Amino acid sequence: MPDSLILPGYASLVPTDNCSIAAMYADYWPLSIVQIIQMLLSVLSLYLEYLNIYSFVKDKIFVHDNFKILMCSAGIIYPLHGVLILVANTRNQWVYHTYKDPCDLLMPTWVVLLIRAPCYLYVIVFSLLHVCIFTERALATFSPRKYSFTGRKYGIACTIVLWIVAIGCLCWIFSNENLYALKPYTASTSDASAPRLLIMHYVVLCLDVLVSIGDCVLYDINKKKLNKKVHAYDLSRNYQLIENIGAIRLILPLVFTHSGILFTYLSISAGIRQFYATKLHPVTLMALLESAYALIAFHACATNIVCLRCQKAIKPKAIKIVQLNRQAELYFSQFKAQISASESIKFDSYRRNSVAGIGQRLRRMILFLGRSKYSDKTVHPI
Repeated sequence: MPDSLILPGYASLVPTDNCSIAAMYADYWPLSIVQIIQMLLSVLSLYLEYLNIYSFVKDKIFVHDNFKILMCSAGIIYPLHGVLILVANTRNQWVYHTYKDPCDLLMPTWVVLLIRAPCYLYVIVFSLLHVCIFTERALATFSPRKYSFTGRKYGIACTIVLWIVAIGCLCWIFSNENLYALKPYTASTSDASAPRLLIMHYVVLCLDVLVSIGDCVLYDINKKKLNKKVHAYDLSRNYQLIENIGAIRLILPLVFTHSGILFTYLSISAGIRQFYATKLHPVTLMALLESAYALIAFHACATNIVCLRCQKAIKPKAIKIVQLNRQAELYFSQFKAQISASESIKFDSYRRNSVAGIGQRLRRMILFLGRSKYSDKTVHPI
């Protein structure tokens, strides 16, 4: 690894090929407590994710298809993260209570990365998803006509790019790992990956802060547009504005929850690694780092809870919008019926006038013929 990426305090973050250290990890009860807490939070997050999906499908929340497509990424990363944390910590607890030889606790690095590296994908995907949703709402706000013609293309394209970039970042972070080294603990952090993980987290944090500010600005702009009085009522325009506000109302609480918890996690984790990595025993250090990582499992629970509450808050507004749409349809159908009735009345009036006119012309013709006959008799006597 280049010397410029090596930060102080990472000399022995996670020792490799060390059976005695592996036994210390297994016998350190605070670490086991932290692992159990992570497991409980992961189970809770999976349950909350199920409730969110069920509520979203059942209540048919009123948002654009692009927003739904983008949120599918969250629907994928939530259970992936929860299941992998359960697998890692279940494995740890099992071997901690059943091992006979401390060397049995060691795991190849490639197996550890297969289990734990995708957990960091959680942070990357959520941050990139935040950016994609912001740009999608910005396009809907500032170029509504152009946005209306994109259909689902934008959501699909953003989702593809999001996952390519996220997986690419993950490959870059762990590209210098020795895949066949034996690790005493199922932690993806190592001397090679730790500096790049810090760089990635700080970049993601700055990005989240900037996009969070942009979300607040977008919400304010859409709210002002909706409250603005216009001379010509545009049903399509108001429909889209309400849709934008509904999506942003759902985004803002998630944004603040996501950014707040992530900022706390990054601050604690960076502080531990920067200032205590060389002062603490590797086992104590890992227990502290895992305690900090429990905030990510808590993040999954908190964001799901906030999303559930937002769905309940948005549901009455969605019902009101549907009722307004039905009223608009009823209005236009009645207006059409009135036009048809008016045309029918005009036709009946024209028909009656036409019949009366024909009758008058017939009477005039009969009178004219009668006068002509009488006139012939008087002008030409026998």
